[in-house]
Amino acid sequence: MAASELAPPRLSGGATARIRWVLFAFCLAVVGLLAAQVVLHGPMLELDQDTSMYSATHRHPALTALTLAMSAVHQTLHVLAATALVALWRARRHDWDSVGALLVVPVGMVLNWSLKQFFQRARPEWDDPLVQLASYSFPSGHALAATGFFGMLCALVFG
Repeated sequence: MAASELAPPRLSGGATARIRWVLFAFCLAVVGLLAAQVVLHGPMLELDQDTSMYSATHRHPALTALTLAMSAVHQTLHVLAATALVALWRARRHDWDSVGALLVVPVGMVLNWSLKQFFQRARPEWDDPLVQLASYSFPSGHALAATGFFGMLCALVFG
């Protein structure tokens, strides 16, 4: 049997795109169900509260400064500015595929905001909060921004 007979059939570009969208929708549904069951009402809520309380009562000035600095670096405007700089650099090299791929970062941020509105998980309330944010707490915007930006950066460097 020839190697070409063992290879899976090739899909057209349109079929591949449809499969990706179906997989994306499936993954989004699974994350939504897990979030609704585990994060908002299940054991993760208690673990999150306990971890937050421990961190609030065991603050160390050096770690607090480091945490605030890391948080500032991953604010929406900073991540979008860094993404724009990378996109400009790739555009100057006429790498339009990379520029398009970098749209994952702002699209992810819009998705994050939308999910926050959907889940509406309140932030923990503290007597002496380190910072106060008006947005909902889940999903984490900082985690999404860092994952989206650095993930795309890794994909561009190693892809």
